[in-house]
Amino acid sequence: MTVAEEPRIASAVVSGVRRTLIDLGQWPRVRARAIARMPKVRSWIDSALDGSWCPVAYHIVILESVAAEYGDDGIAAFGRARLLDNMSGGVLSPILRSWMRSYGGAPGHLLRVSPHVWRAVTRDLGRMVVVEMGERATRFRIEEMPEEARRCVAWHRFLEGYGVALLEAGSYPGAHVEISLGETPRQLEGSVRW
Repeated sequence: MTVAEEPRIASAVVSGVRRTLIDLGQWPRVRARAIARMPKVRSWIDSALDGSWCPVAYHIVILESVAAEYGDDGIAAFGRARLLDNMSGGVLSPILRSWMRSYGGAPGHLLRVSPHVWRAVTRDLGRMVVVEMGERATRFRIEEMPEEARRCVAWHRFLEGYGVALLEAGSYPGAHVEISLGETPRQLEGSVRW
């Protein structure tokens, strides 16, 4: 795999995750666990990330460390906290606030923009598509997703928490988001109900 094909995520996403963990007082434990899981993270874990993009492995090791430290419920709660942090500041805040003003009362419309967010913050990490849109539910898929990212259950739980918080911010309490591996290789399945 060449560097150009390496799955990447926006450096701002990883930096934002780290900032939220610091704000929540969880960073020291997660940092120690990440270093134990992948010792080479010492080279970047406390530094500003260079450039616009970084390897998705950086994001994965942090999310897996959060899940190892706090469990499935903890990583989902962290996903919710991350959405709230993104709404108040950071690279995605103007976009999220604009979408909430425009689509917050119509979750289906709000969810239609999710593929655009995925495309904006990832490179060579698959393509998100909405495959079915109903009155109170939608299904989506991430196609051609590299296996390392696809199999990261911590990321699934994080995205579920993030999605629930997004819908709740749009006045849809009790929303449910579920992400699973599905039957097709290199594909992730998702369903959302509100």
